[in-house]
Amino acid sequence: MDFVIDNSLQTYLWQPGAVSDAELENSLIEGGGPRDPLIVAELPDGKRVLMDGHRRYAICIEHNLPFEVDVVGCEDMEEVRAYMDSIQLARRNLNSNQYSIVRGRIEKRREEKAGKKRKTECVEKAAKEHGVSERTVYRDKKYSEAVEKLDPEIRDEAVEKLSRRGVQQVAALPQEKQRYELSKILAAPKKRAPKEPKAPKTFQQAFDEAGKHLAKLQNSLADMHAAKPDTALFASCKRKAKDIGQTLNGWRDA
Repeated sequence: MDFVIDNSLQTYLWQPGAVSDAELENSLIEGGGPRDPLIVAELPDGKRVLMDGHRRYAICIEHNLPFEVDVVGCEDMEEVRAYMDSIQLARRNLNSNQYSIVRGRIEKRREEKAGKKRKTECVEKAAKEHGVSERTVYRDKKYSEAVEKLDPEIRDEAVEKLSRRGVQQVAALPQEKQRYELSKILAAPKKRAPKEPKAPKTFQQAFDEAGKHLAKLQNSLADMHAAKPDTALFASCKRKAKDIGQTLNGWRDA
C-alpha cells in the first residue's frame, strides 16, 4: 500500500528517547516485524498519510521487515491530528507535561467545535473524562497553545527542561529568537531554594546563648581597659554588663 510521510504529523507526536528506540528496534527484529499494524489516514482526495507508527515504519524499511497497515478515513488533517491525540492518550506512555499538552489540544478542538457559549460545559466534561480539576483543564489548554508556537526543532527540549512558565516565555517570541532564549534560560544559574525556618528556641536555649554573649562582652571590656585604661568608662560598662547579668538571672529564677 502506498502512503506518504507528513513531517508535520511526525513532529506532532512525542518521541521517546534513544533507549526506547533501541529497545523497539531489537523487539521488531526479534519478532520479525511489528505485532500491531501501522495506521494510515485516507483523506477525501484519496491521499494516504501515515498517522501512527512512524518509528516502526522506519525500522521496518531499514531492516526489510514486513508490516501490516490499517486504513482510517478522515475528513481533513485536523481530524487526523485528533485521532493521533486519542491514540497517544490511550497508550499511556507520556510524561505529565506531554499528557497536559495532549489534553489541552483535545480541549481546544472541542471548544472550537462547540462555540464560546458552551465553553464551560466543555471544560466540565473534559475534567470528568480525564479525572482532573477544571482548573487543570484551563491550564492544559493554555500550555498546549504555547507549545504549538514553539519552533519544532526545540519543542521537545523546551518541554522536557523548562517549567511551564519558561515554555510560555520562549513561545511568546518569534521562532527565530526562541533557540537563543531557550539557551539563555538553561544557562542561567539556578535560584537557591529558600532556607527552612529554624525551630523557635526554648527559654533555656535563649538564656544560655545570652549568657555566652554576656561573657564575651565582659572579656572584650577587660581587653579594652587593658589596652587603653579609662577607669570611668570601664566602670560604667561593667555596671551595665552586671545589670544585664542580674536581669538574666531574674528571668531564669522567675
